[in-house]
Amino acid sequence: MSTNQLKEKSLCKAIKASLVSSGLAVAVLTPGTVFAEATSQQTIDQLRQQIQILTDRINTIEVEQEKTTAVAEEVVQTVEAEREARSSTPGYFKIPGTDTEVEISGYVKADFIYDTETDLGDSFIASSAPTSDNAGDGHTRFHARQSRIRVKSNSDLGNGTKIGTHIEGDFFGGGGNESFSNSTGFRIRHAAATFTSGSGTLLVGQYWSNFGDFVAYPGTVDFFGPAGKVFARQAQIRYSFNNGFEIALENPETDGSGAAGRLDESRGGIGRDETPDITIAWRNSNLEFSGVLRDLTAVGTTEVGEDGSGGVPVNVSETGWGINLAGGVNAGPVYLSSSVTFGEGVGDYIINGFGNGLFIDESGNGEAVESLSYNFAAKFNWTDSTSSLIAFGHFENDNPARSNGLDTVDTLHINYKWAPFPSTSMGVELILGEVDFADGSSGDATRLQFGVQRNF
Repeated sequence: MSTNQLKEKSLCKAIKASLVSSGLAVAVLTPGTVFAEATSQQTIDQLRQQIQILTDRINTIEVEQEKTTAVAEEVVQTVEAEREARSSTPGYFKIPGTDTEVEISGYVKADFIYDTETDLGDSFIASSAPTSDNAGDGHTRFHARQSRIRVKSNSDLGNGTKIGTHIEGDFFGGGGNESFSNSTGFRIRHAAATFTSGSGTLLVGQYWSNFGDFVAYPGTVDFFGPAGKVFARQAQIRYSFNNGFEIALENPETDGSGAAGRLDESRGGIGRDETPDITIAWRNSNLEFSGVLRDLTAVGTTEVGEDGSGGVPVNVSETGWGINLAGGVNAGPVYLSSSVTFGEGVGDYIINGFGNGLFIDESGNGEAVESLSYNFAAKFNWTDSTSSLIAFGHFENDNPARSNGLDTVDTLHINYKWAPFPSTSMGVELILGEVDFADGSSGDATRLQFGVQRNF
């Protein structure tokens, strides 16, 4: 209770005591006194009534003061609890009684797709473009699989060290069908913890590969984007120094095919994942360089053909490597970006090409497959709520016969986006794709896609 409230309460008690005393004094006066001679019995009764009214009012004031004090104390407690739960980081809320801040975010996205020929799936995969032999009629597909949810947390340990977590998933997992309910599996995108101190940040868990493009990746309506972009998420241990240098040990996977079939160990192949991939990077806000060094090993036999041939022993170990350079620059209202990737045995790090990392021939010999990709993009920011994008992507294998017969893949994305409401965006995109194979055949595809996204 405040000092003013105490003074008011004391004053009320004093007035009440005075009035009561006055009432008693009036009550005991006899008709023989000077007061009795000047005052009639009616006047005395009126004074008594007035004193009683005043007393009742004072009692009411005291009750109201007690109620007001109780409400004020409750408000103070509520404000203190809200202040305790309020986070200093925008978008986060603080868990009461702890130093942990939590953010729940994500978005809902609906995609409306029309392929002019064969269905190319829920995301545009240009390497699956139909040739003249298997081209079909148009295909329509609606889905909401890109919708995602994420939970992040930050905890301040009070000694200059902070711990963060990031868990995120979407619905591009397996399972489900369009015949019943359109359900598809929820999958992990990111699940990582970070430990930040004075010198840098340690990351453990699944996150974007350190051999990746964080500067020049264009914002397409399509989920994957241009062909040939460096794109991978995998479990890793990474340390990021404050000067922009990063080094990581990442989950290995000897990918490839040939006379031994698919080599990927995670899919039952004869690939052997013996040592982690080593990745390094240096990046700032508009420029980055990254590299990867990996061991590609396969131990087993080649596949047995229908005529009983095959079964040649395989014991191969090749060194894979790759480099990526990417950058972007603002030129007035236009953001220009580009990237180039080159290496041997890095097929599984490059999307929309599905090039091999390792090839096994019929004699059981192995070779790391050489790949090259590059991308160019221009984003035009017309207003605060409207923009356009033009993005070209190219991917090629040096020896297409040793990479699933795939020679080159090219894509072109052209879109227009607008935000009619806060945290809400819409976009329409035209996508063109072309693929060439080692046998001389080729295919092309055209897609029109409309997307609606609501962030939360």
